[in-house]
Amino acid sequence: MAAVLITVLLCILLAGAVVWVASLAADRTAVADDESSWQAFRRGLATLRRRPAGSAREVEETALAAGQPVDVSLGELLRSAADDGEAYLRPGELTLTLHRARVRVAHAEHRSVRAPRPPDEADRA
Repeated sequence: MAAVLITVLLCILLAGAVVWVASLAADRTAVADDESSWQAFRRGLATLRRRPAGSAREVEETALAAGQPVDVSLGELLRSAADDGEAYLRPGELTLTLHRARVRVAHAEHRSVRAPRPPDEADRA
C-alpha cells in the first residue's frame, strides 16, 4: 500500500514539475506584457465559463447539417470499400504453419508416452 501511495505522490509531483517547466517556457507573445501565465490561464477559463452552454453543441450540429446525407445500402458500401490487393492471410502460409504445429505436437506426444516399466519386486508382494 505504501508503494502505491509513494508512486501516486511521485506522479503528482512530476505532473506539477511539468506544468512549472511549461509555464517557464511558455510563449510570451500570447500573453499581455503585464499578465503572468497564471493570470492568462484564469482569463481563458473565465471566458469559457461565460460562453453559453449549448454553443459548442450547436457548432457541431451546424457542421454536421452542412454536409449532404448519403443513403447507401450495406452491400454498396462494402463493394466500394473492397480491396483487390493481396490478402492479409494467405492460405499457403496458414497450411504450412498448421503442418509444422501438427509435427511438433506429434513429436511431443511421442516423447511423453513411455513404455510401462516392469513392476519392482517390492510391488509384487
